[in-house]
Amino acid sequence: MENKKRNKVILLVILLLAISVGFAALATTLKINGSTSVTKQTWEIYWDNASIVPTTNLATADIVKAAQTKTGDVTTLEWEVNLHIPGDYYEFTVDAVNNGSIDAMITSIDSKIGTDSIISTENGQLVEDESVIPSYLKYDVTYEDGTKPELNHLLAKKTNGVATREKYKVRVEYNKDLNSDDLDEVTSPVEELTFTYSVTYGQADNNAVDRVGLVLQAGDYFTLVPDVTNYTIPTGMTGYEDATRYTQETLHPNELTLWRVINVNNDGTVDAVSEYLSSTRVVFRGVTGYTNYVQALQTIAGQYQKSGYTVGARMMGYDGQTLTIQDTSGYTVLKGGRVGYPSYTSAPRPTAGTGEEWYDGKAGDTLYLRDIQLVGNVYTDSSTYGNLGTKAAIVGTDDYSGYYWLASREYYDDHNLSYSWDVYRGHALGKKIGGSVSFIILYDDSTNLEPEYDEDAYYIRPIITLKKGVAKASGTGTISEPYAFK
Repeated sequence: MENKKRNKVILLVILLLAISVGFAALATTLKINGSTSVTKQTWEIYWDNASIVPTTNLATADIVKAAQTKTGDVTTLEWEVNLHIPGDYYEFTVDAVNNGSIDAMITSIDSKIGTDSIISTENGQLVEDESVIPSYLKYDVTYEDGTKPELNHLLAKKTNGVATREKYKVRVEYNKDLNSDDLDEVTSPVEELTFTYSVTYGQADNNAVDRVGLVLQAGDYFTLVPDVTNYTIPTGMTGYEDATRYTQETLHPNELTLWRVINVNNDGTVDAVSEYLSSTRVVFRGVTGYTNYVQALQTIAGQYQKSGYTVGARMMGYDGQTLTIQDTSGYTVLKGGRVGYPSYTSAPRPTAGTGEEWYDGKAGDTLYLRDIQLVGNVYTDSSTYGNLGTKAAIVGTDDYSGYYWLASREYYDDHNLSYSWDVYRGHALGKKIGGSVSFIILYDDSTNLEPEYDEDAYYIRPIITLKKGVAKASGTGTISEPYAFK
């Protein structure tokens, strides 16, 4: 039955896409230069350089129509293409050009399939509903780099006689990943669909966002408020329920709002570390705390994300460690040395920063150095902040000496003729520390046949990853005037 349906669908699919640029009518403005001359301002925005006919064969799609027209203040680019089989697609690019002497910005975007709105502009906000696009089609209008046009994006005036251009890309695809339900949407052998996409440019004001200058750099500050208000750490995740000195406190992720860029990744995403520490601490204790240590910190870091802006988060120091240790038999300790090793002989120890794991991953791994270096690259004043850049202050206080956890754990032993000491510990940083320090959460003090439980409680300093192309709306990127995002 499915084959019969497909035979009908592949006969012909017609899509008509119109894309237009419009702008608000402007009165003629006179600019006074000095005292003797006046220069007339010009407003000239249009589509240009459309690559409607592809230079390479894009599947088996064939072009039926390609035309550009201008009526009044609106230029329209119109094309029609036949898509025959799943996997067929067609795309073209076109430049939005500002050849005038007035800065412009996007004031509205409207996209439709037939009469149904995919994108509409309502009360100064974009409203999107991609559910109106049939599941057997993929359709998108973006800039050439894949990011989407947004309200207030700047199209700057020409400079030194050269027009400013912003390249748009339109793509429609007959979805190759079809199933019978998708095919049921096609109601006839020839499915004719009309898409329109209209973007309106008006005179730029103080809300204009320069998309060309959106690239963040290491050291830039920005503000971003995480979605989560309160996060109660689940019982059993850190071992705190058996703590004797500390009480586990509720975290407030949305209190951390100031971030500093530490790396621009090859894929265009951006890593940024919190300038401040959490106002409350996280307790780790004993076998549970050590076993779940890295996984728990990664879970906690995930609470500091912002929907629509971030694509990930991690605790500082995470670089692929074992999240949860599955085999805990290595925790059994005996006086004089670990089972399987001669007395008074140190067991193999991981090398910091290499990711080597002691005893097949049962005991620990140390991979924190990359993040420490990235942070140290932007916090360079070692005389003030410590040579690893641990400036972060505790939220709501003037305490710059607070320790914060790193997503890195290890086993350490110290055996000699007089005693045996086996320690399982998590790494942490503090302002006055020239490297990571370790806090014991599980140990043997050479007097018992079973491990002793210890505990420590320190603050949280997460790293978030911004998605590619997040738009800056204001600010200079300094700590006093951090960037804000749209």
